[in-house]
This record gives sequence, C-alpha cells and structure tokens, in this order.
Amino acid sequence: MMAVNEHHERRLFGRRRLTIHAWVVLSRHREPCVIRNLSERGALIEFDGVPPAANNMRLLVDFEDFDVECDVRHRSGRAIGLYFRPKKIELVADTGPTGNELARQIRALWQHAEKS
Repeated sequence: MMAVNEHHERRLFGRRRLTIHAWVVLSRHREPCVIRNLSERGALIEFDGVPPAANNMRLLVDFEDFDVECDVRHRSGRAIGLYFRPKKIELVADTGPTGNELARQIRALWQHAEKS
C-alpha cells in the first residue's frame, strides 16, 4: 500500500535532476536560466528573477546544440515547467527517418550532467 505522502510518478519518461545553464529564447532576445530536471518530454527551468510571461519559447543549451521549441505547462515562483514540442521530421523516401534526434540530445545532456 502506498503511503499518503508518497508521490506517484505519472510520467512515461523519468526525470533526471541536474543543473545545466541554458537560455530561453523569446522573440529577439534571450534570458539565462538553469535546467533543474529533464525528461524526454519536458524540463523544469528556473530563473534568478521573475520568469518571462510568454507561453511559448525555445530552450537552448549552447554546448550540445540543444535547441527545442517549448510550451509552458505550469509556473511556480521562479520556475517554469516546459513541454517539448515534437520536431517535424521530414521523411526521405529512400532512407526514412534517421531517429529521434531530440532524445539523443537529451541523453547527451544527462551524460554531461552526470560527469559534472
């Protein structure tokens, strides 16, 4: 039986706690943030001050060429929960899709965080 105060994980993909410095890109400017946890479907990011009010943004990590369009799912204080919008995949008639590039990039971020 589950204890009353236990949290039941509903995500299909587990989150990994980490600290990666990143940027959110809003229109023509970008703001620094820190990725606090990350899954294959989204991330929790935190800001030093008040988070931007936008509901759509790009999350960018320079060292891994990680750049993904996101929608805001929730806000809490200085933190924003993001959902990664699926990238459009162009199907090539001869070779088909080359795999899930976003998942590869996320795994690379996890590996980088584990080394730090």
